[in-house]
Amino acid sequence: MNTLIITYDLAAPATNYERLVLKIRAQNNWARLGANAYLVKSSLTVIQLRDVLKPILKSGDKLFVGHCPVPSAWHGQPEDVSKWIVENQP
Repeated sequence: MNTLIITYDLAAPATNYERLVLKIRAQNNWARLGANAYLVKSSLTVIQLRDVLKPILKSGDKLFVGHCPVPSAWHGQPEDVSKWIVENQP
């Protein structure tokens, strides 16, 4: 399983925000880092996950999917997100 980071910036969030978030959360093991960022555990590669999410995007939307290697450091995340990060690092 890969730990991946997804960030996005939607040009018109009202049109596709909920669909994108549902598709990200369909990965089943995820943590929301902020308004437009998630960590996910997935058997998909970064390219495969990008291709899963890409059909939802509209013109002007931006998406980044990358590996999230360790070590990592963070501040101000809720306890459940901090716990997820610790438990899901390789």
